[in-house]
Amino acid sequence: MAINPKIKKKAEDIRNKIFGSEVRESLASGIEAISEDVEATIGRQNYVEEQFQDVLDETTGKDVISAPELIAARNGKSNLKTRLDDEHAQVTAQLQQKATKGDIGLDDLNKNKIQYDETWFTDSVKSQWTGNTPVHTTPADNSLTTHKFTKKAITADKAEFFDVSTNIFDKSKVTPNKSLNATTGALIDNTTADASDITPIYAGTNYIHNGDAGMIRKVFFNEAMTFISSDMEGGTFKTPLNAKYIRFGIPKGLVNDFQFNQGSTLLPYEEHYEFIKRGTLNLVKNPIEFSETKNTLTGNVILFGNRPVLFDLTLRSFTIPDETGLLFRNTRYLLPAGTFQLLNTALHQVVFYNPVTNTFEVKASPDIANKNATSQDNISIAVVDFVNLKAYAVGNFIIRGQGSISKTITFSSQEIIGDYEPITTDSLDGTGSDGLIADEITSGQMYDLYEANIVAPHADYVKRTLVGYDQSGTLPIHRYSFKAYNPVALQGKVFREKPTILITGGMHGDGQDAGDRPNMLAATYYFFKDLANNWKDDPVLEYLRWNVNIEFIPISNPWGVDNKSRRNSRQVDINRNFDNNWTLGTIGSNAYGGTAPFSEKETQYVRDFINLFPNAIFHIDLHTTGGNPTQDKMIYFDMHKDSEMAYPAIDLIRRLSTKWNKRAYTGLDTNIKQHGYIVDQPDMPMISNWTERKANTHSATLEAFPNFTGSGLTPFGTELMTMAGEELGNYIWYCLKYFKDKK
Repeated sequence: MAINPKIKKKAEDIRNKIFGSEVRESLASGIEAISEDVEATIGRQNYVEEQFQDVLDETTGKDVISAPELIAARNGKSNLKTRLDDEHAQVTAQLQQKATKGDIGLDDLNKNKIQYDETWFTDSVKSQWTGNTPVHTTPADNSLTTHKFTKKAITADKAEFFDVSTNIFDKSKVTPNKSLNATTGALIDNTTADASDITPIYAGTNYIHNGDAGMIRKVFFNEAMTFISSDMEGGTFKTPLNAKYIRFGIPKGLVNDFQFNQGSTLLPYEEHYEFIKRGTLNLVKNPIEFSETKNTLTGNVILFGNRPVLFDLTLRSFTIPDETGLLFRNTRYLLPAGTFQLLNTALHQVVFYNPVTNTFEVKASPDIANKNATSQDNISIAVVDFVNLKAYAVGNFIIRGQGSISKTITFSSQEIIGDYEPITTDSLDGTGSDGLIADEITSGQMYDLYEANIVAPHADYVKRTLVGYDQSGTLPIHRYSFKAYNPVALQGKVFREKPTILITGGMHGDGQDAGDRPNMLAATYYFFKDLANNWKDDPVLEYLRWNVNIEFIPISNPWGVDNKSRRNSRQVDINRNFDNNWTLGTIGSNAYGGTAPFSEKETQYVRDFINLFPNAIFHIDLHTTGGNPTQDKMIYFDMHKDSEMAYPAIDLIRRLSTKWNKRAYTGLDTNIKQHGYIVDQPDMPMISNWTERKANTHSATLEAFPNFTGSGLTPFGTELMTMAGEELGNYIWYCLKYFKDKK
């Protein structure tokens, strides 16, 4: 056994000491050293014994890792630490290759090894599947086809090519004299209220409407139109989570000003509208067709009038109102007014008109198909069927007013939507590309512009025809024909002629004698220039370009335009020279009507122009008011009180008033909701009255305004010229829509 080095040194000291005292000292110190080592050993032994006892206490009765288990845990490594270090390094390397959240895509997954059930998905996702929540995803290009959409699945507010009003309520679609049942939502009779249309809404969304609590009832329906709830609370409200539609019962006094918009803030009142923004959508060409519906036995017959032809099958009679006319083979006849008898016994009868004797004759027919043939002196105009208790006109007819008879127009099924959005129009200060200056415009300058910028570049679309020379014999009057393309016959099919509309302008020159300022004269040129050159950028222009023929005399009184005079060279107001309650007037006055109806060349040309197109749908005569109107009379219409042209005129006034208020033109009072009006002057010998009453074509006078009271706009500036073009283009458009919708 090895000797402790310290003890061994003490022993060597004893052996080597010489003197007794030194020996004794060495012995003593050696014994002390041995004693210290013994004590230290005893202490360590006691500590080990205590530790061992602790281990025994901890492991007694427990599963203690054995030595063989430790060996197995090392897995061939020299010790357990080495194995753990190696495996830690492997795990760290694997973790460095892990995917960060959001990095895994569908391509990283094996579809054959992954199967999902509904437990994988949140309630929000599952609600989207069942249709309770909008799905916010973007489908691939060309992946959505027509059959994947339900009807009315896409609304205007979700299409970027639409401009939609903030007001969701459309007062043009109310059901009059109806309110809503509080417990079922059903319509109930109420002469003091109107019911709104059923309107789509978003579930769980804030909306607001005007009107105090207790005044307006609102009813909510789910997608299946099942009643959910109703209330009469005012102000802001949140729609139920399962709501899909809303309907209001509104007191009649609030209908015109009712504002209903999304959000918690009530926005300023805005008339409801939806229209296509210019340049955002190109429509596929689908021509409107206005047919002549010729009957092989009756020929081409047109009845017209401002009131209906009535058949009373009980009394076996028919009534022809005053001023009912007939057009047959381009000849017009005024029918005798009164009540006339049908036959007493025949089940099938045909009513004939004899223009030679100006009388009616009723003949029996074995059946409706065997009508007597029409000839120049025997024109069949109606069939009466007592078997089915029906009476109807034969040939070609226009329907005017409630049940009245007028020219038949066959439209295509394509819907007419949107508004005309004019290009920014040049001001009349000489700075524009056409160099027009308000006070220097002449008929020759305007004709040159039409030729250079419209006729010459588009000879396949626009033709100019010399109508004749004015009363002075020196100035030409031209007609422009904008002819929509008509396809050639295919496989024996003959394409019907496109519809025709008539426009005249320039009746009055610009002068101090109550003449027309040149706003509308120039705006009309800009409109037709836009139509010919920019139809690809505006769906309304595209529709007109390919589906409508427009016949147009831009300057009816060139001498007045050139000489800044309201009258022609013989000082006649040619718009008082028509054969409709004509009067002489005072020679030298602004209303001098000439020596006789149609005494002036200019009036004769316009009369013949109107008569040249007996099947025209409507006619518009264009003017500019002489002074600056008040803001409630900016858009000015003049027409016969019975004219149906008033309906699109009302629509135009409402629509443009809303748009102009929204643009907030400088000086415009946006509190005025209607910036226009209609004047009824049926007895005036004006072109619109004569055309409506004597030529039997719908007609109206539309006037632009040079400026308006309180205006901050520059006279003849861009804003005012654009507004004039907007009036003209949209009135043409609204009239076309009106007569199409009547069908």
